[in-house]
Amino acid sequence: MKIAITAESKSSSDVKVDRRFGRSSYFMIYDDDEEKGEFIKNSAGDTRHGAGVQAVQTLADRDVDALITGRVGPKAFDGLQKAEIEIYLTEDSTVKEALSDFADGKLEQPEEPTNSRHPGRR
Repeated sequence: MKIAITAESKSSSDVKVDRRFGRSSYFMIYDDDEEKGEFIKNSAGDTRHGAGVQAVQTLADRDVDALITGRVGPKAFDGLQKAEIEIYLTEDSTVKEALSDFADGKLEQPEEPTNSRHPGRR
C-alpha cells in the first residue's frame, strides 16, 4: 500500500504534517510493502487555481492508495474519491506520528470535505 502524507518540508519524517492538501509544500509517499518513503514537491501548491485537483492527479499518477492530511476541500475530496484514494485526517502531528496512528487505526476518515471554500495561501 502506498500512503501519501502532506508535509511542511522534506527534511525528515519528524517534520509536521501540512494541514493543507492542495497547497501543501511536499508529499511523503510511503510504501508500506518496502517500508520506505520519499518526499516529492507538490508542484500544484504554487498554482493560482485548481491546486487540489492537480494534487489529486499527482497522487493518482504515483498509484497512491491513501492520503493523510489535515484538511481537504470539496473538489479535491471528489477527485480523491473518484481516484479511489482513501482520506485520513490528522491534527498537529509529525509525518512519523501520522504513519504510526494510521497503522494503529487511530485516524478519522471524513465523510465530506473539511473545507467549504478556499482557505487561501499562507
